[in-house]
Amino acid sequence: MKIPPGEAGSSGTPRNILVLDAECHAATCVVQSLGRAGHRISLAGHAEDAFSFRSRFVRHSFRYPSPLLSRRAFLDWFGKTVRPENFDYILPLSDLTLYPLREISRKIPGIVLPPEEGFEWFFDKARTLELSARCGVPAPRTLLIRSMEEIGSADLGEPPFFVKLTRSKVWMGDPGVRSRGPARPNPPGTPGGGRGPVALRARPCPGIRARRRGGNRDAVLGRPGSVGLRPPEDPRISPDGRRKLLPGLHRSATGPSRGFGAARERGRI
Repeated sequence: MKIPPGEAGSSGTPRNILVLDAECHAATCVVQSLGRAGHRISLAGHAEDAFSFRSRFVRHSFRYPSPLLSRRAFLDWFGKTVRPENFDYILPLSDLTLYPLREISRKIPGIVLPPEEGFEWFFDKARTLELSARCGVPAPRTLLIRSMEEIGSADLGEPPFFVKLTRSKVWMGDPGVRSRGPARPNPPGTPGGGRGPVALRARPCPGIRARRRGGNRDAVLGRPGSVGLRPPEDPRISPDGRRKLLPGLHRSATGPSRGFGAARERGRI
């Protein structure tokens, strides 16, 4: 979001801003930045334990139905709860809210959304790759598969590789599946399992996936360029070696001198 000149900062007029997607990683940065600039921040999300709710800059907080589970329930909440006259700007931060709010954005002043053309280009990975090739921007070697029939004749090569839809599952209307069971590694020597619509296959940069005790959480130690990709477990690391990695991972994530860990110690950020 770009606040017009003269509206940000201590010498400008503070604005009332509603930030959505509290559970989104970007929410903390947005809330902290706009709050420090002197704006009045309200924050909304569907997860009540979202980390960004801890910010001292949050004046009012709201919880809404998950747009992924019910787009209509989210829009109903938005229509009944959000009064445009109460906010100068409304900031959706992820596709969870961007998609449904596109339907009503013309009726609600202050919603900050990307232009329609930009939305079509950058929320469709196939078109983004097309644009990057046209502009000479490096991208992972990628195979686009438009139908399940193409898989049989496609040269998939050897793993590791990363498979995902060209468009967000929110765009496709897929609410996803939540499993409360513990995470389990794929069988040794096999690529990522499961059946589903295949769209993009890209080779990630090398990395290491470590598993915390109990098998409920994954942590990825990625090398430069591996952000957003999920590398396979490195066979060179023994189970005992992985166990030795876990305490260090835990300390780096929660230690009092590091980022979010420090915020947890103080309770507010």
